[in-house]
Amino acid sequence: MVEERDIVIIVAGMVGMSLALLLRAQLSETIGVTLLEGNDLSIPADFQDTYPAFDSRTTALSYSSRRIFENIGIWELFENNTSLINSIHVSSKGRFGSALLTSNDYDLPALGYVAENLALGSVLLRSISDSSEIELLGSAKVLNVKSIGKAGVSLKINQEGLVKKFKTKLLIVADGAKSKIRESFAIDSTIKDYRQDAIVTNVEFERPHMDCAFERFTESGPLAVLPLLGTPSQPNRCSVVWSTNPERAKKLENISLGKFKILLQKEFGYRLGRISDSGERSRFPLSLIKANEQVRQGIVIMGNAAHALHPVAGQGFNLALRDAHELARILSNAVSQDESLGDLKVLESYRLARLRDQEIIVTASDILPRLFTYRNHFVGLARSIALASLDILPPIKNRLVRHAAGMSF
Repeated sequence: MVEERDIVIIVAGMVGMSLALLLRAQLSETIGVTLLEGNDLSIPADFQDTYPAFDSRTTALSYSSRRIFENIGIWELFENNTSLINSIHVSSKGRFGSALLTSNDYDLPALGYVAENLALGSVLLRSISDSSEIELLGSAKVLNVKSIGKAGVSLKINQEGLVKKFKTKLLIVADGAKSKIRESFAIDSTIKDYRQDAIVTNVEFERPHMDCAFERFTESGPLAVLPLLGTPSQPNRCSVVWSTNPERAKKLENISLGKFKILLQKEFGYRLGRISDSGERSRFPLSLIKANEQVRQGIVIMGNAAHALHPVAGQGFNLALRDAHELARILSNAVSQDESLGDLKVLESYRLARLRDQEIIVTASDILPRLFTYRNHFVGLARSIALASLDILPPIKNRLVRHAAGMSF
């Protein structure tokens, strides 16, 4: 038997869950939303009462992301598990010139936030689990997907040994940068290998971060240091995303704690004093992955499946959330005008609405790492002058702040 669905989202990651809640807030209750996830979907117990662990992973959120979550009643549920970014300090190692972007100068409560993944993910999952209007199918492995034209998409899944067949008017694919579902539709992607790996870890500094994020460009790649909530034993905790060449990254992943702290201190400097501790290190390769198509009849590609970015500006999830917000708005308008959810004309209007924001963010995330690692002396001098000039060029600085906060679109 084939079961019919209105909208099916694969998978229930943070992008998929956010989209499901945005759709539920915008669409009529008669429109069903189904989430498929290959993993078990158990909610961590009493996460609100658990103080952040030193090694917990995090996600940078722009001010625009806060507003989107506020509109659907999510923000207040995990706000206490976020740290503020009230300023961003940008510098280039070994050269003069720096820039400081602050929220106070632009009448914003913050430029951004750093959320504990456990808290954000648990809030999203709990909100969906509490909604009788969202169908959540965990431990569901997708066996087959097939476009059936204007009728939508057919799916076959295996959920804990039980095979189910669905037909949906609209399939939303959000299963990551290496999306198997995207590939099954023969949607090609453009891949640019940056020949860099990122080392991600949390560190403890000697002095408080004062809600300041640091973006430091070095010869081997950008180094981001983001403010985190402190723990009882590590009150000055920060998240580090250190991009460098793969050979060096592999060494950084495996060297002793003492040697790692010395090398990180050399790259970052002493703005926050000495590094007293560092947690578990993980390493992953960096590349730009863009789907060559984001919409087809009955299909939308979203999140990292649509555009996986260099982490230099922490914009990947924020861009995807703005995409999700706009898609929910477009689909709501389509329903009110009695148009089909999967109609290519409807989905194409979503693509065009998001085109400018996507192009600017993808281009900036691609150019910045290369611009600041280019070793030509005159290019380096120009970069330094540009950074030093920001504080005396308010219009340019204002645009940078608005982009950082996600408020330009």
